[in-house]
Formats: sequence, structure tokens, C-alpha cells
Amino acid sequence: MLITRKSNRPSDNSSFRSRFRGASGGAFALRQYLRCREEFYQCIVVSVVQICFVVFLLMFGRTMHRLFAAHGRELSNWVEIICLTVLLAFIVIMARRAFRNVKSIMPLRQEMRRLYEESRKPEEGI
Repeated sequence: MLITRKSNRPSDNSSFRSRFRGASGGAFALRQYLRCREEFYQCIVVSVVQICFVVFLLMFGRTMHRLFAAHGRELSNWVEIICLTVLLAFIVIMARRAFRNVKSIMPLRQEMRRLYEESRKPEEGI
């Protein structure tokens, strides 16, 4: 690929090569470690947000139950049952997502450890 439209020199031979081009670069393991660390932090943040959402849904369900107990005497019982069942379905779905996200953190941590050790090894052949 040319650097500009009018340039005759391809960008592959330039002194400003991309850091993310391939595994042949000087610090490939370090770059992969940094990417893995970013994904690890993202996974932790997403897990915390999902767990908080599940807790908030549980609190909302308790509030709904109290609301029906205080003001829903003229309604049939099935209205409360349907509302709480739908809310329980959302809680189960979100709890499952949070569990899977927390479960995926351990392999990321192992990969980070492996890549960190690889990045600390001296370069071979230099």
C-alpha cells in the first residue's frame, strides 16, 4: 500500500511501521500482554456492573412485592405473580451473564501471566 496517492514508495518499507502488524515485531509478547490486560480490566468492570444490576433488580422485585401488598388488594393475585415472574426471568438471565463473565476472568489472568513471562525473556538471536 502506498503512503499517499502520489507516493511511489510503499509504506511497508517506511521507518514508521505499524506496531500491530504481526508477530515478527520486537516486543510482540509485550503488546499481546497489554491487550490482554485491557481485556482483563474491561471484563472486571463489566462483571461489577452486571452484578450491581442483578442486585438492583432484586431490590426492585422486593419493592414491587411490597407495592402489591400495600396497594394491590383489589387486583387479582395473578398480576403480581406475572410481574414477579417476568422480573425473575430478567434476574436469571443477568445472573447467568454475570457468572459467565466472572468465569472468563481466570483464563485471561493465566494468559496474562504467560505473556508477561514471555515478554521478560531475552530476545533470541540478538
